[in-house]
Amino acid sequence: MEFIFNVPSKVMFGEHYSDNTGQYFKNADVDKIMCIYDQGVKSTGIVDRVLESVRGEGIEVLEFGKVVSDPPAGLIDQAAAIARKEKVQGILGIGGGSTMDTAKCVNALLGNEGKILDYAHDYDTMKCTGGYLILVPTTFGTSSEVTDGGVLSVPDEKRKVSIWGKNLGADLAVIDPVLALGIPKGITAATGMDSLAHAVESYMSMIATPITEAISLQAIRTIIEYLPKAVEAGSCLENRTGMCLGCLTAGLAFNNAFQNQGHGLAHPMGAYWHLPHGVACAIALPFSIKDNVHAVPEKVRALGEIMGLKLPEEMDNDELGTLVAERVEAFADGIGIPNLKELGVEPSLIETVAEAVKSEPDQYTYPHIPKTEDMVEFLHKNYDK
Repeated sequence: MEFIFNVPSKVMFGEHYSDNTGQYFKNADVDKIMCIYDQGVKSTGIVDRVLESVRGEGIEVLEFGKVVSDPPAGLIDQAAAIARKEKVQGILGIGGGSTMDTAKCVNALLGNEGKILDYAHDYDTMKCTGGYLILVPTTFGTSSEVTDGGVLSVPDEKRKVSIWGKNLGADLAVIDPVLALGIPKGITAATGMDSLAHAVESYMSMIATPITEAISLQAIRTIIEYLPKAVEAGSCLENRTGMCLGCLTAGLAFNNAFQNQGHGLAHPMGAYWHLPHGVACAIALPFSIKDNVHAVPEKVRALGEIMGLKLPEEMDNDELGTLVAERVEAFADGIGIPNLKELGVEPSLIETVAEAVKSEPDQYTYPHIPKTEDMVEFLHKNYDK
């Protein structure tokens, strides 16, 4: 048996740990940082609260608050140009997955020349480290704070691009469940389903290892238990802490075993229909389960049993895949994930979206290569339900 398990970031997990962010930078001898966030997080007061700690340590702060969902490559290049000019020594990302990915890419460009798309063609093309990077997540879905990759968009080409490499990971991930207390139900549901997709897809991955499988299963159990509670009772710190832990463990597995056709389908859904990433992952996950059942039936069975299904020992794989996929879809429906029609997508693009999956990278992790016609049928069924 041989495998490599990578944890790119030091993790600090606990209530109010984000209040000490300034000290974390001070311990790293950082005197000037760029803080990256979006205006939604800024409006909650979280950014100002964290930056109070940073400024309290005498650290100069340059703020960049222009992050948008599916951050475009040009925005990352813009922020990196400012950070380079101002000679910042560290980057602080506060927010959701788009902010985490933006901060990671900007930080990497501090130590590497050129633009972000110059590094999109292969793994680990950024050979130099950037500044000291601290990520403080507030939505707990993408797990970007503990992965060494980032996803950005190329709007003119209607596609998403992944950047991966050992120099993209954060130096420190500060996971503070208190920051999640104010997240609205819809965002809680969407980001939670993104975490579940990470856990399930990494579990089914062709490069899964005994360590990633164990972590994936624990993440699945935790998310199944706490996500409905966090949606319905988001002010309960125990529920938020459970989801933070589920997101963290899913990310650790995902960073090593990667995704499959669930994310492969979700990416063009986001690129063409501009759906929130977590919603796209929630919709696509049942397809991944059903499509992979013949390749990994024992794993699909394990997922179904975690979700409470009583599955006979002798069961046709097609029936098994359908039952478990339907249970996952019902779980998503139960926490308020809308279907494609409710999201207002243009159904004439279904074939285009399905065809775009062929161009998704890293398909060596897929237990089964999906057929375009199967994805088209699945998307039409979701639209019409």
